[in-house]
Amino acid sequence: MKFSKDFLVTQVEPELRRGLKACGWWTLDRTKLQSSEADYWVFVLQGFASRSVDFVIVPPRELLRRLETIHVRQKKIQTYIWVTGGKRCWETRGLRKSDQFLIALGEYKRQSRDFTGWLNAWWPVARLNR
Repeated sequence: MKFSKDFLVTQVEPELRRGLKACGWWTLDRTKLQSSEADYWVFVLQGFASRSVDFVIVPPRELLRRLETIHVRQKKIQTYIWVTGGKRCWETRGLRKSDQFLIALGEYKRQSRDFTGWLNAWWPVARLNR
């Protein structure tokens, strides 16, 4: 599991905050991600203002594939994950302010940055424990 403090209040502009529950920031080592033997990586986003906890549960190979399409080959990958009030999840690092507003409004559409399918998706982990 990887935890992040909530950056919503300190790093996100006030006009964006209304549509967001939590914003996390992680630095991932590409080599560790590539060689990970874990079935899933779990990112924990604790939204202090919304008093919420959300989890992004994603297979490491899929995570690496997604992050490589968003952030060209870097040894250390900086990733920002946002959870919206509309129960959507996005990787937002490097997005223009206009795209960030679209995310907060629930109108953003880029598939490569959409992590909603892994938001609070505990079913694969439960299946492993049978």
